Amino acid sequence: MMNWIYPSKILEQNHSNFLTVSSHNHQKVQIRDAWPNWTSIHDDHHRYKKKRNKKKCSYPCIIKSIIIGLLLLIISAILLVVLLTRSKNQTITINRTAVLRWNTTGETIAGVVGQFGNASNQLNVPFGLTMDWSNTLYIADWSNHRVQKYLRNSSFGQTVAGQATGSYNTTSSFLYYPGDVAVDWNSNVYVADTFNNRIQLWTNGSSSGMTVAGTGSIGNGSNELARPYALTRDPNTGTLYISDTFNNRVMCYLSGALSGSIVAGGLGSGTNNTQLSSPFGIYFDSLSNSLIIANGNANNIVRWTLGASSWTLLAGNANGMSGNTSTEFNIPMDVTLDPMGNMYVVERLNHRIQFFPMGETIGTTIAGLTGISGSNSMLLNQPMSVTLDSQLNLYVADTFNSRIQKFVRY
Repeated sequence: MMNWIYPSKILEQNHSNFLTVSSHNHQKVQIRDAWPNWTSIHDDHHRYKKKRNKKKCSYPCIIKSIIIGLLLLIISAILLVVLLTRSKNQTITINRTAVLRWNTTGETIAGVVGQFGNASNQLNVPFGLTMDWSNTLYIADWSNHRVQKYLRNSSFGQTVAGQATGSYNTTSSFLYYPGDVAVDWNSNVYVADTFNNRIQLWTNGSSSGMTVAGTGSIGNGSNELARPYALTRDPNTGTLYISDTFNNRVMCYLSGALSGSIVAGGLGSGTNNTQLSSPFGIYFDSLSNSLIIANGNANNIVRWTLGASSWTLLAGNANGMSGNTSTEFNIPMDVTLDPMGNMYVVERLNHRIQFFPMGETIGTTIAGLTGISGSNSMLLNQPMSVTLDSQLNLYVADTFNSRIQKFVRY
């Protein structure tokens, strides 16, 4: 490795190596040591730099660089146009069913298959289901005239409305064929007391109910109901929406109101988009401010935006025809949505649960077998209701097997 000597140090060495001697003529002569010619070296160094700096790109080289740059710019522009055009014209299909899957073998979590009884571990033709924030399950136990509450992982229910013995009456401490149940954040339950033609509120721990809609007598007035089979509730406002089945309409009752207003149907039974035909299960979709309605005898699921005068078809046949294909229904009894907007439909006479990804009209069977009823773990017998827990596990009221089946999501 070469050790460079900087000029400053060279000068210091030159000065320190001067020798002064006296000649015979007494003249002082300065003698230097034999140093190299540093001036020559310094000049050579700068001469090299000058030669290097003089190297410049030739004219043909400049032309080539410009041409290459233009070609790269043109290619980049073409690629950008192709990508933008493809993104506008290309339809991307997301397969949500690949993400949401359920075990097709059900697990009985309430009731005993084939046993119709009123013991705390039995059910008698269960109808409506709902799940609260803690994954506690509430069941409208139709022929036992009561509402049962099942804590998570418990196989025994607690009676929270009606009589545990299964007796019925028209007084405030009884129910008469309850079709559905809703629950608020304080565990108060709202019951569609179907054959008493009223909605009863049972506060948490109460032994009797309070009428919040209907009069107890069948009718079609603004304060009357006719066999209300289902209900749903806006958790933010406390507004109740009631499926007034025999009146072919949905009623809205504001919190504390003594009478309601028609928000869907009410123009007789029919398949016109301004009519309903025996509406059963309903779901309030707060995101779209609309009701999703299981339009039972019309064999379709419709969306009725609040304030609108007609519905839009979500699934099934607009003309009311029944069927058993993936786009048809045979008496849809209940409907619910998950947080992603996917739809779940209970079909009574097709003995199945159909799953519809958001915005799609073709369903996939996720519980039961189409058109086949039975009591084994893979079959259903005229199911009436469906609900989901926080993990999107599926709970089905397997009504004529008198049990609740859980289908685990995996």
